[in-house]
Amino acid sequence: MSTKKQLIIIAVAALMLSVSLLGSVGLVAAITANTLTITANTTTPAANQSFTLSGTLTAGTTPTPGKTITLLRAGPSGTWGAVGTTTTASNGSYTFTRSESQGVYHYYAYFAGDTTTYSTSTSPTVILTVGNLQQSAISIFATNYTFAVNQSYTVYGFLQNAVSGAFLTGQPIELTIQSPSGQLVNMSATTASNGSYTFTRSESSPGSYKLTVSFSNTSSGYLASGAMRGFTVGNPVPTTLSLNITNSNPSVNQSFTISGYLTDINGTPLSGEGLYLDARLPAGNWVPEANTNTDSNGHYSVTFSDQNPGQYYYEVIFWGDGPSASVVSTLEVAVGTLQPTNTSMNASVNNPGVGQPFTLSGTLTDANGSPLAGKEIDLYDSVVGQPAQGGGIFETRYTDQNGSYAFVLNESTSGYHKYIAQFIGDQTHADSQATVTLTVGTLASTTLTITANTTKPAANQSFTLSGTLTAGTTPVPGKTITLLRAGPSGTWSAAGTTTTASNGSYTFTRSESQGVYHYYAYFAGDTTTYSTSTSPTLSVSVGA
Repeated sequence: MSTKKQLIIIAVAALMLSVSLLGSVGLVAAITANTLTITANTTTPAANQSFTLSGTLTAGTTPTPGKTITLLRAGPSGTWGAVGTTTTASNGSYTFTRSESQGVYHYYAYFAGDTTTYSTSTSPTVILTVGNLQQSAISIFATNYTFAVNQSYTVYGFLQNAVSGAFLTGQPIELTIQSPSGQLVNMSATTASNGSYTFTRSESSPGSYKLTVSFSNTSSGYLASGAMRGFTVGNPVPTTLSLNITNSNPSVNQSFTISGYLTDINGTPLSGEGLYLDARLPAGNWVPEANTNTDSNGHYSVTFSDQNPGQYYYEVIFWGDGPSASVVSTLEVAVGTLQPTNTSMNASVNNPGVGQPFTLSGTLTDANGSPLAGKEIDLYDSVVGQPAQGGGIFETRYTDQNGSYAFVLNESTSGYHKYIAQFIGDQTHADSQATVTLTVGTLASTTLTITANTTKPAANQSFTLSGTLTAGTTPVPGKTITLLRAGPSGTWSAAGTTTTASNGSYTFTRSESQGVYHYYAYFAGDTTTYSTSTSPTLSVSVGA
């Protein structure tokens, strides 16, 4: 249990005991709620440079003097501990003076209450980056995201400078694998000369697994970074998790509720299942917000309020239970009034070949067109028409002093790749994103024909429309063909779909009332091998 939670539990227990004792003699005291703030005079001090952490303790608008404030701190190791106490002045203010060696530090202030008049209070957490630390970025991939029990797989990725993209060599990488039962397995590796790392595993139990990879070595001159992916072993039943919110743009301290349903792929409610709600705060750090369980209808509901403005990102996570697969749903919440932003993205090559390097680059600016430096840009990559592989962020960069960012990529498979670059927002700026779709490699051209067994059928007489889908002289089987039709009114619409046979042929059977009809067949392509194709238009005069 963290020190923060221990202190809160102790204070609450003491408060309950005090109220119980006072109540036994008929003297129940009125406890007044407090607000405790904290701020730093700088969030980026030099190593061993003094800085101050200060704030106020108030009851409403009334200062609360003479009260003991405890400062809690977590250093680069992540361990929380009390590092000092002080007493509030007559105006309710307090100050701590600190200096630290290079690294990232978290602080919050705590007032334990006085059991007779004032309640406990905890400040928000402030994050300080001490010394000249650069941003790092780590990626995570797997050779497969769905595999059999005991089938070998490899987890791999790269550690890079998050601005320039330079690879970071000889750095420690930690992998944590969480099984469906909650058991954790930890593994370690060191990045190679190209910044890469690999882990090879196999899993003996079916279900949904969570992989988390992390880098934490501030002595290298780089900030910590992490990434996460999910994968499935065996064949657990797919699940769906709906997500609704009562207000996606609440004011500061205004309550809002996140709710939804957890069901299997057939719509059967999953009751009594544990859900985890995590939040990415405007400062960029992820925190666990709540745990809850679904009711007998698979329903869940959690109410929040945020005391600081900014762009928040909430995740509701079901990690699976063995028979049921994991699922994650996300939403964004803009607390308060945020400044709009604009994210742009362009590709250096519009049709890169398989394995050919290309660059996706752009800028992040505010509403006035001014560049925003040092902001996180997350890149998502998907193949159009293909299921998502493992989910999660593909790569991360941070904008430079000009608000610019760049990703250097190459793809190992052909197809239509959709890239989304997203700025998720911060304390004052709203999120924004840009999308680029590229055709990687050369998709084989296809030809689609159409013919009718008669172009002058009687009214309501059946007739057939047929043809073939080929790539050159090679039949293309197993592909979906859509028939488009325009009746006497001239309005076009889809009239049916079918699948090509082993020889690439297809057939539609139709009957129409009197009039002139136009038809053509359409193949949408398959995003990895074959291009789209449209047949000529065929006219049929019914009852002529």
